[in-house]
Amino acid sequence: MKKKIVTILMTAAIGTSLLAGQTVMAADTETAKADDTGDSKETEEEKTIGKKPETDKDAEGVFSLKFKNLTGKVITEVTVKNEKDEKYPDNFLEKDDKFAADEERTLWFDPNADTEDAAETADDKDTEEASEPEVQKYDMQITFEDGTTATLHTLPFGDTEEAELHLEGEVAYIVFDSKDLKKSVNTKETEQALAPK
Repeated sequence: MKKKIVTILMTAAIGTSLLAGQTVMAADTETAKADDTGDSKETEEEKTIGKKPETDKDAEGVFSLKFKNLTGKVITEVTVKNEKDEKYPDNFLEKDDKFAADEERTLWFDPNADTEDAAETADDKDTEEASEPEVQKYDMQITFEDGTTATLHTLPFGDTEEAELHLEGEVAYIVFDSKDLKKSVNTKETEQALAPK
């Protein structure tokens, strides 16, 4: 009888230790998976052009547009301005950062950023009589690694979330799905017409 009780207790003890061991191994595996997922999220962090707002409140009034670089060239500078402003602000890409061919990045643009031209435009608005709000248009200038530049006119902020950036000769253009028009838009002909001769 004592042998049976001892055997039963030993079997129960072995079973419990095996079960505890499996539980610990399963927990370690889950922790490892969670660590792997966390690491991959950090390495796959979305690259940006310009500074991404840190909070939703900071994002109010800030435009964003995801671009895929299908120009076949490396872009070293990107900058955006109101079409009425004379000068483009500083490069939105960090120093030594390059927007590679076939890469996707989200452009962040704050039209209310403190620039001299923005301040002058605001002063001009204060002196004018109140009228219907004017639709603002923004142009983007890109500089390629070979030193050539191209300008994109009237970026579709608010009309799309994603756009493909293309280049034909010296003319850059975008292709995007317009929410307003409910169709695909290709700006090639418009950009060719606006390109300096």
